[in-house]
Amino acid sequence: MGRANPRGLILLDMKILAIDTTINACSVAAVKADRSDIHLLAERHVPMASGHAEALMALIDEVMGESGLIFTTLDRIAVTTGPGTFTGVRTGLASALGLSVATKCPVVGLTTFEAIATNTLAPEANPKAKPVTVAIDARREEIYVQRFSKTLVPLSEPAVMSIAQARGMPAMTNALIIGTGARYLCDDEAPAGLQILPRASVFAGRVASKPLSDTPPTPLYLRAPDAKPQAALPNLQKTI
Repeated sequence: MGRANPRGLILLDMKILAIDTTINACSVAAVKADRSDIHLLAERHVPMASGHAEALMALIDEVMGESGLIFTTLDRIAVTTGPGTFTGVRTGLASALGLSVATKCPVVGLTTFEAIATNTLAPEANPKAKPVTVAIDARREEIYVQRFSKTLVPLSEPAVMSIAQARGMPAMTNALIIGTGARYLCDDEAPAGLQILPRASVFAGRVASKPLSDTPPTPLYLRAPDAKPQAALPNLQKTI
């Protein structure tokens, strides 16, 4: 049975636990990745505007139990790093890093932009092979935006901007716009079934080929939080 090597190359039977709590859902999945496919073992995807911290660990326990995996045999833990709600981003990262400390399993982060954009890789999701713009509702009449090629090569840096500013960007034309902020930028409906939130079962396999880093993933904040956190992220890890 293959395992992930230290440099992050794909070997047979890579077992991955994926977590997202950045926006309006608590999403957990366990998958097995090999050279030809990604096999879903178990998942939970629960829409919620708040309460991620209270729900996450129970969902992880359910997914791990249903998948038949045990934590010590995981090869990677995937987690979204934001942008999103300040509490949601911290919840997912703290839980993933806490599990990593307990299991010695490496954590691989990917942005909420990339996690959402991964939904478009299926041919039926982007039938015209357009560039992809991920737009996330940031409230306050603002959105978080990043553009990708049809194969998800980043074409711009993550940014926060006003809805009016985003509407005026030439790059918004002839693009597949997806995410919770897409409704502010286009009238066209996304293809049926296309997810506008990160879904762990969709982005889990994305981290199988990502290189491992010597440092843990950190939050992607594009603006200051509304409220001052009670504790720094490293302190949160110690409570898990």
